[in-house]
Amino acid sequence: MPPTDANRPFAESPADYLRRSIIDAPYQYAARVTVQASAATVREHLHPLLPIRVTAIDDGSCTVQLGEDTLRAIIRRILELAVLGADFSIDAPDDLRDHLRSRLRGLLGALQG
Repeated sequence: MPPTDANRPFAESPADYLRRSIIDAPYQYAARVTVQASAATVREHLHPLLPIRVTAIDDGSCTVQLGEDTLRAIIRRILELAVLGADFSIDAPDDLRDHLRSRLRGLLGALQG
């Protein structure tokens, strides 16, 4: 009798499966951030579930795939990358970019007043 799926060993650990399932889930908002810092540096700085979404371009730069269900949450992730102090660029839909600009204008206004 051939083995059933229930009898087959996992190709990955249950923790890795859960992490991958959460990360690969579709999100309402997505962005790709190119950071002028090594992938290792960026991985050390990010939330424990995100390092799997960091891809090295070369020794001094990488991309980070971000996804969240709310604008507030994805902007928080982008700001986490901003505090690294490395140059970065954001490839994202216009609505996300507009919302980020609005939040940054508010922050700058608070610093002026």
